[in-house]
Amino acid sequence: MSELVKSGFHKNFGGLKTKSYSMAIGVLLLFVTACGVKDDNKNNSTDAAANSISGSSGLEKQTEATKNSDASVSPKNTQGRIVLEPSQDIATDNPAIADLPKARITTSMGPITIVLYPEQAPISVENFKNYVAGRHYSRTVFHRVIPGFMIQGGGYSSFLEPRKTNDPIRYEGDNGLNNDRGTIAMARTSNPDSATSQWYINHEDNENLNHGARGPDVPGYTVFGRVISGMNIVDAIALVETGTQVIGNGQTLQNVPVDPVVINNVEMLN
Repeated sequence: MSELVKSGFHKNFGGLKTKSYSMAIGVLLLFVTACGVKDDNKNNSTDAAANSISGSSGLEKQTEATKNSDASVSPKNTQGRIVLEPSQDIATDNPAIADLPKARITTSMGPITIVLYPEQAPISVENFKNYVAGRHYSRTVFHRVIPGFMIQGGGYSSFLEPRKTNDPIRYEGDNGLNNDRGTIAMARTSNPDSATSQWYINHEDNENLNHGARGPDVPGYTVFGRVISGMNIVDAIALVETGTQVIGNGQTLQNVPVDPVVINNVEMLN
């Protein structure tokens, strides 16, 4: 199952006039392996990332303005809570993020540039960089796509064959970074310390995936970066036609793009 997908869930996607989706509890679990996940109602707990994305309630809709804006870059503290404000594309040499590591995800639908936050998520950022250095993500696909929720990749080849992974990493979801639109976070199973190579980009604010959203100190999903350019590509990917596919090992993957959305390469920019 995909770490974000291992449970799988859907949510409503407001401003774009798409159909409402029910969240699959294993979706975020699904994020690591998106297989064998059944979709549950929004009212069901969705260990989205863990049980795919453990989330207990449906995702809230955003305003059209927020949906159409690119997520921004530098985290700031507001009453002890780090907030990542939405904005337009941010230049990679912008002083606010000049010294932060950045990466380009080149997809078959266009490039997505992200900034990483090593101060807030040092283990997750180093983990991502190691997979990039090993070319793990080259010719993989976005294997789970749910409009109004997230797009997930990093675990399967273009033939939907699971890629071998390194050892799982420790949970860092209590770092103050939220699963807001445009952020990138680690997919995992129901075990908070199970994230490996899979990650997802939030298509909309997903408060139920945040640390403590389902109860005091209840783990959520670790955010370790944010899109600074290419949210229009994320939006386009989120709206592709999807279906169900049975892969070689007999596992069933849900919400798989009918026409593969390939991650041709991921490279660090600095």
